[in-house]
Amino acid sequence: MTSQLILGNGFGVAIASDSAATTANRVRTYEDAEKINPLADPHRLAVLQSGSVNLLGMPVGVLLDDWKNSLGGKQRTVEGYRDNFLTWLQDNLNNWTTSTERDGKAWWCLDGELRDVWKEFEETLGPGVREEILACRESDMELPADRHEEVLRIIRKGIEEVSEFEIFDSGLNAIGDEIFDRLSQEGADGRPALSTLVNRWFGDFGSDEITQELHRFLRLLVGRSITFPNGTRTFLAFIGYGANDLLPNMSGVQLYGAIGNHVCRYLWSNVTADPFGSSYVMVQPLAQRDMIDLVLRGWDEELAEDAAEATFERITGQETRPADPAGTTGDDDTRGGQGNAGHQDDTASPEEDWRAALMDETRDLAWKSRGERAYRTIASLPLSSLANAAGSLVSIQNLKQNIRGELPTVGGKINVATITRSEGFQWVSRQDDD
Repeated sequence: MTSQLILGNGFGVAIASDSAATTANRVRTYEDAEKINPLADPHRLAVLQSGSVNLLGMPVGVLLDDWKNSLGGKQRTVEGYRDNFLTWLQDNLNNWTTSTERDGKAWWCLDGELRDVWKEFEETLGPGVREEILACRESDMELPADRHEEVLRIIRKGIEEVSEFEIFDSGLNAIGDEIFDRLSQEGADGRPALSTLVNRWFGDFGSDEITQELHRFLRLLVGRSITFPNGTRTFLAFIGYGANDLLPNMSGVQLYGAIGNHVCRYLWSNVTADPFGSSYVMVQPLAQRDMIDLVLRGWDEELAEDAAEATFERITGQETRPADPAGTTGDDDTRGGQGNAGHQDDTASPEEDWRAALMDETRDLAWKSRGERAYRTIASLPLSSLANAAGSLVSIQNLKQNIRGELPTVGGKINVATITRSEGFQWVSRQDDD
């Protein structure tokens, strides 16, 4: 896990990142990860990496280094650098992984989805339900109708939920039928066909209706679910100056692996320094950011959401739904606008009106009394002070974990750098400094 911060104004842009990397099972953290990848002259750019260290088994930093060697001297827009990297990735997938391997990872991902459906069914009816089904089969007894209907209800609930997700990767969604046709056949590595997978979890029901609904559920996941096809996420922020830019820009992409010859991705809209007062400002925290937001914005949105829910429940004595998680960006937990946008009911309840009003008032007061002053200061800071501020704020995020005794998923040396139109990328401090 990671904490990173981008601060920019008319003078340039400062970037700061921790250097902690946590193992997949979250039992150990290493503090020597390189998460800032600079481009050499004439390019005025760096790439910040967070989330999963590897893409289909290969360290993303190694892939970025190889890509940088292919750029030559041609300058592009910041968005153009990002898109060029994605094209390069797609063209070079077979240099370190095979189509068969990529299909195998997608197959295991779908296996996980079916396991989750079964677990929900099992939690509803109890852990002995599979033994009950097997006993019915062995004695040629009819399976209780409520078991069959409960499975269908759970599957259709999943279908309804997934169908409301945003299609975040239209390219992946467009080849969904092709992917399923391929996964429906036995793999060259001996991987069983998709029907075998479905039968493994739900074949005891012997129901064509269940099988058809499961296939529909799995097909809907393609391009909508961030767990498909590989179950991992890597966020890359391309930050700096394009060929004709006078102000810093950022273009981000969340990578979800690859299948076939398609690199699965969610593209962020381009972010640039915006006019603010008499100057320009860019403030972009990435990954773990709650303490950074507390300093810069003046409030903890997630805590305020929870407090609103608890207050309403205490006053009314009514049980309310849990607060929606606060939006975060570019990390291994969420990607900001993940594409899983749920259905919004046009008719808000009194509770929702009350909560929305409270959150709006809190947000406005925090901005007027604290956030606006912080942004106004950032807009006028000279570059060296901007770099110091970025590094200090990431350190505060690290301090929060240390003082609360949490697993140090943010930590190590705080690497800080600047990028300007005239001088390009320059290190301010990095982990191999004395």
